[in-house]
Amino acid sequence: MKRLLAQIGITYFSVLAVAFYLSEKLTFILLLLAVLAGVVLLCVPVTRKKIWIPVVAFAAAFACILNLGYTLFTVIPIQEKYAGSEKRVEATLTDEVYQAYSKYYYRLRTDTIDREPVHTRLLLKTSRPIDVEPFDTISFISDISATENRYYLAKGYYISVDTITESFTMESAAEYPLYAYAIRLREAMRSALEELLPSEEASLCEAVMVGDKYALSRSDKVSFRYAGASYFVVVSGLHFSVIALSLLWLFRKLRLRPWLQVLITFPFVFLYMAVTGFQPSVVRSGVMISVFLISKLIRRINDSHNSLAVAGIAASIVFSPYGIGDIGLILSYAATFAIITWSDPINKKLCVNVPTRLYQRLWNHVAAMLSVSLAANILVFPISVFVFGGFSTVTLLSSLLLYWPIWALLILSLILCLFFYLGLLYYAAAALSWPLYCLAKLILWLVRSLADLPFSYVHIGADYVYVWMAVTVILGIIVVALRNRYRFLPYASLISFILLLTLAMNHAVGCLNTVEFNVYQSGEGIAAGLDYHGDLYILGFSAKSREAYAVLNRLSRTYSGAKLAVSMKQGDWKNYARLDDREFAISRRMLYDKSILSDDDPDAMTARSDEIYYIGEDAFFSVNLYQKKILIYLTVNDRTILLIPDKYPYDKIPESMRQADVIVIQNACDGYEKLRCGTLIVSNTAEKALVAMEQMQSSAKDILTTDTDDISINLR
Repeated sequence: MKRLLAQIGITYFSVLAVAFYLSEKLTFILLLLAVLAGVVLLCVPVTRKKIWIPVVAFAAAFACILNLGYTLFTVIPIQEKYAGSEKRVEATLTDEVYQAYSKYYYRLRTDTIDREPVHTRLLLKTSRPIDVEPFDTISFISDISATENRYYLAKGYYISVDTITESFTMESAAEYPLYAYAIRLREAMRSALEELLPSEEASLCEAVMVGDKYALSRSDKVSFRYAGASYFVVVSGLHFSVIALSLLWLFRKLRLRPWLQVLITFPFVFLYMAVTGFQPSVVRSGVMISVFLISKLIRRINDSHNSLAVAGIAASIVFSPYGIGDIGLILSYAATFAIITWSDPINKKLCVNVPTRLYQRLWNHVAAMLSVSLAANILVFPISVFVFGGFSTVTLLSSLLLYWPIWALLILSLILCLFFYLGLLYYAAAALSWPLYCLAKLILWLVRSLADLPFSYVHIGADYVYVWMAVTVILGIIVVALRNRYRFLPYASLISFILLLTLAMNHAVGCLNTVEFNVYQSGEGIAAGLDYHGDLYILGFSAKSREAYAVLNRLSRTYSGAKLAVSMKQGDWKNYARLDDREFAISRRMLYDKSILSDDDPDAMTARSDEIYYIGEDAFFSVNLYQKKILIYLTVNDRTILLIPDKYPYDKIPESMRQADVIVIQNACDGYEKLRCGTLIVSNTAEKALVAMEQMQSSAKDILTTDTDDISINLR
């Protein structure tokens, strides 16, 4: 990689992505180090001659300045001025409404806030659907909160509304922008698939064709992740290359002139970007394809690294410095860089001579796909382990088995939609739906089968991840320092991978021996969970937004999901919806009355006082219900734990539950001093916890609070 533009652009993108996940202080330290490095490198004669070295350091410094400036002068002022109080909002719906499990999400662009002209993005979340169409104007009064979820910050939503409190009105759009027609086309494509295919197969086609990950069911999304095939249902370079190359192949068969092929392909590329919603990874791919087409048009050799650099710089301009932090964009960018850098050398190593010509051609195809997958995973693998706390062991097998079926599914889906809306070709579309159905069925079967293989997905604890990353970085520094570095690179990679497997096995063995009850620091609320042999059972999740997201971060770093989630209070399910937003799979949820959910959730069940719910042979619990609250009495290894929701009256607690080894409360009510336990845990802020401790000091031998940290009790 000897292009100065590539070196500057890729460094700029990488540092901007890292800075998004750092605090302002750490970003400032990184800025100082980059400036210092640039100045020193300019002063050293050897590096001054190679001007690209100090220039790259200053590119990193510029990325840090851009991130800090955007944070201090754009994001923080918006959040400080508008979040934290009730406001009157007038806003325009800018895209389709989407549903994530039990909540509806509306992506808005504000027109006014408290009658003051303000143009910023706002995310509205409601439990019930609102009758509104894209680009309609809605007005409402509600509390606005600052967005803390980095997923939504990367999307540009710095403020959000969890529910509309009052005064909702709607006004239809007077005129529609061009993007509205792309939305209508997307809806038309979906309706064509849904009319001609069963729901599961139609959902898969929607996910592959337009990157609609919410089309898939929770179980299928988990299956794709466990099979290491999630990138197939996220629109990226794979989808663009399939469409662009297919169009160019078709135009060549029609014997169109090269310049005409390129000019006709351009509108299709832009249209596909619009139909898929201009997602960050889509824009990156679209820019690279556009640069490739321009180079073809002017008959210049396209440099892939330069194209990638241009795409990274363009993404920060089109979206924002925060938009670079989108994890989908980061993974797509890293995979593309790795593929164009290392796939050819790997392919040359894999392409060996085999006895016959037929087998040679077959092996060359397999080697090409393997080289791309291996190259991509050089960077995607460590990022995925760090972000998701786990990795798929069958991702290479998935790429071999699924690449061509997904390629065919994408092309057939687009052709079916085209035929469906040409009217006269309706019957051709109907005939095409049968092979498309069979293909979708095959893909779902392959993904589910791979996900169900033993050890298809390996979880690893956060502490182990940090150890592995530190050792891997040290190994990388040693390899770079050696003279014949490429000779030792495979050995360093092998050592790193063996270390990761060892740590993962150690984590798995530790989970098998773990039976631990945890009460998480959640401010004014009870957030508790049982870790039973590595599986999580959430027993209440009452917390305000800020504390809830802090707990979510800790849970998602350790677990991929929960076997059960109990709503001690009716409002708990809203926090569980936040877990769903993070693709944190909840297998089963227990509520006081499951009718509070806006949809018929098959995974929800109503709690019953006359039943015992078994977690394992030595772990079970019973409940008691009163006024939309669930009291939980848990027994694990002959030790008992009582979790009392806030303001639960003492006289409604059954006498058999009034004594326990551990009792968890938020506040003390009249009569609670009569409870008896070995350990009392008060889950509240320090000031309010002190009041409860004074009232119940005679009820327990030990009293603990969550005001400073989580509390863990080993139950083995």
